[in-house]
Amino acid sequence: MSASDNTVTIDGKVYKLSDLSAEAQNQLRNLQEVDRKIAMAQNEIETMTTWRTIHSHALKVELDNMA
Repeated sequence: MSASDNTVTIDGKVYKLSDLSAEAQNQLRNLQEVDRKIAMAQNEIETMTTWRTIHSHALKVELDNMA
């Protein structure tokens, strides 16, 4: 799905926003909100993965120091 100021493209078909029913516009807003939340969750996963790597490395260094 992609959108410009006055149109939205869904599955390769271009629709004028003004031609969409109120329900279609509502579902489009819902879809955009879900896409936004998915992007935020993916960013959070990337951040947590980085922190996991940092802590894993710190644990390895600490264990090596104990040996």
